[in-house]
Amino acid sequence: MEPLRYKEAPTQASPLASSPGHAPQPPLKDIEESLEDPFSLRFFPEDQGTWTEPRYYNLGKSLHGRAVFSVFWTDGKKHRVVFARDMTTSENLFFERKKAELA
Repeated sequence: MEPLRYKEAPTQASPLASSPGHAPQPPLKDIEESLEDPFSLRFFPEDQGTWTEPRYYNLGKSLHGRAVFSVFWTDGKKHRVVFARDMTTSENLFFERKKAELA
């Protein structure tokens, strides 16, 4: 009996895939770790647009110190990351300032 083989999903269909001309997305492990960061900051955007489920912003760091900005939705039990990228300099400064305020 042959082992099951799975087709690899096309990278263009994934919102986490890199687009031509853009910086590569953080690895999935770094995104997961940034969501689990105890100092991560989560925001509910003021303008929800036409989204059917609420989206949240997350600023957090991975265990290796990679600063990640992500947009995700949750139903309370599971999370789905819609978009992720490295934080900009201003986002990172904001994150560090808020983290220092909490400490």
